[in-house]
Amino acid sequence: MQAVVLAGGVGARLRPLTYAIPKPLIAVGGRPIIELILEQLKASGVEEVFLATGYRAELIEAYIKDGARFGLKVSYSHEESPMGTAGPLKLLEGKLNQSVLVINGDTLTDLNFNTMLEHHLESGAMMTIGTQVHETTIPYGVLLVDDQGCVQSITEKPTITNVAMMGIYIVEPSVAELIEPGTPFNMPDLVNRLVERGDKVMNFPVKAKWMDLSTFRDYQRVNEEVSSFLDGAGENP
Repeated sequence: MQAVVLAGGVGARLRPLTYAIPKPLIAVGGRPIIELILEQLKASGVEEVFLATGYRAELIEAYIKDGARFGLKVSYSHEESPMGTAGPLKLLEGKLNQSVLVINGDTLTDLNFNTMLEHHLESGAMMTIGTQVHETTIPYGVLLVDDQGCVQSITEKPTITNVAMMGIYIVEPSVAELIEPGTPFNMPDLVNRLVERGDKVMNFPVKAKWMDLSTFRDYQRVNEEVSSFLDGAGENP
């Protein structure tokens, strides 16, 4: 299996930590998060990894090198300016030769990526998106109001349920043809292009643990719980 790890972001919401190092090298549980991700990819049968780098790329490349110590073949795709979450796939056009796993470089999960790949292949989809249900409770009474301003009903502290993207995808290499070169292009843009073209895009509900390293609050929580991710890495659907 091939995988692309999106490791080019600036990590602005984690400053000042990311002034000195890129987010994938921030330590959680005493180890850089990119190291944990690579080990989980290896455990799921990934053999070749492309690291899509940008900000402070030289530090990531100096630490990971060719990936041999992880039992992986690692190469690099460097963006000179931000290309969004889907844009790096354009730089890899021609190098991806099979259904490819794409994962954000700040994402930890104990998902067995093989189960997601099997679902993708069986569905015949062009893209499969790992998702979890996310519930948000509004801490107020919410009114239903008609066009004339008349109150129709009120719901106290309603909970809204959404299907949230996890930053984990499996795509067919040909999706790169839909990505515009030289301009930022994100995964939602790619999803919309595929749907508009009539291609199948599948949802893959994930029950496994999932956390990302977006904010300081996330950073603290990941450090507290990282051992539980590592104990069950690659075992859960």
